[in-house]
Order: sequence, then C-alpha cells, then structure tokens
Amino acid sequence: MKNNLLTEQLAYNGDSRTKTHIHLIRYSAGTFEETLLDAFTPEAVAVGADEKIWLRIHGLKDAACIEAVCTHFGADFLTIQDILNADHPSKVEEHDGFNFMVGRIFQSDSAVQVRLMQGEHFVLSFVEGDSGFFDDVARALRDNVLRIRMRTADYLFLVLMNGVISNYVSLAMSIGDELDDLESELLAARNERDIGIQLHRTFCRHFIRTSSLFFIFIRHQYTGP
Repeated sequence: MKNNLLTEQLAYNGDSRTKTHIHLIRYSAGTFEETLLDAFTPEAVAVGADEKIWLRIHGLKDAACIEAVCTHFGADFLTIQDILNADHPSKVEEHDGFNFMVGRIFQSDSAVQVRLMQGEHFVLSFVEGDSGFFDDVARALRDNVLRIRMRTADYLFLVLMNGVISNYVSLAMSIGDELDDLESELLAARNERDIGIQLHRTFCRHFIRTSSLFFIFIRHQYTGP
C-alpha cells in the first residue's frame, strides 16, 4: 500500500467507475432535509444558524469535484490526495480545523474505500461506489433517533467511524468462526481415511472462503512503503 503518491496531480487511482454524485443532508434539532446536488457550489452548502450538514459523496472519479468540495471545507492537498488514493492504509488524523479518517468497508469478497472528514458544522463521507452502508445513519437523522440531530457534528463523525470499525470487527469474527468450524471438523475425524476425506471437504467448504477473507483483510491493512 502507498501512503504517498509523490505527485503534484490529483487523480483517483481506484477501480470504481461510479460517477461522482453528492447527497446533501441538512439538519438541525427540529429540521431534516435531503437533496441530490446537480453540482457542488459553496452556496448550496452554506450553513445557517444552528444547522449542520452531511455531504455524502459517492464515486471518486471526478477529482476536480472532490478537490472543490475538500478545498471549500479547508482540506489541504495531502488530505485530498489521501481521499483519492485507493491504496492508502487506514488511519485517523486530527488537523487544526477538522478530523479525518481513511478506512474501508468489507462487503462480500471486496473492499470499498471510505473516507470521513469532520469540522465544526459539517461531516463529509466519501465512498468509492454506490454502497448504502451509511443509509441507516441517514434514517436515524431523519427520524431523530436518540435525538441525534441535537448533537454536534463530531458525534455524527463518531457514529460513522464506529460503523466502519464494527465492519472490521465483523470480518475478523467471521474469519475466526470459519477457522473454528474447520478445527472442529478435523478433530471429529476418526481415522486417517476420514481425515483425508474431511480435509478435502473442509478445504472446499471453509478454507477457500477463509483465506479469501483473510487476504482481503490483510491486503487492505498492511502499511507498506
């Protein structure tokens, strides 16, 4: 994995072909509004008194759009580069004007890049594709679950980050369960012939999936040069 592209150009280097589009959620203690932006403009994301906004950006192909959004909210060049760099290892950073997280979510046998950025009155989430991973959080805001709309933007940031971390833990537990099943089936074999047959069945049923999950997890967590 690469944490520094050593280039002055901003370009998305991942595989997703999802067109960049932005969902704007504007909310306060007593209001909630969700719209699909035709284009990003500073006027569209102006924050009123007691308001907070959450920009859900799907698709990272349009580097110019990503740059415009991030620059408006105070991100520096290296942070924008980290958003567009699909090979960047996971991390959490605290900057002078915002908090920033690089991560990914694991769905089926693939990993989807996720970036979160949070300032005083805003949260930005960047997802490679059209994943609905954060849809439950949007519904919680709409329904004001646990009075979430009354809380500060950093609370929303923590809710989103907790979802990403929980996804990591779920994958690790899935790998552990697969390995436990493999061990139990091997221990249940009664003789060498049974062991041979069980090994074959176990390999077909568990090992291929377990190794695939493990490879995905390690590949996207390894912090290389």
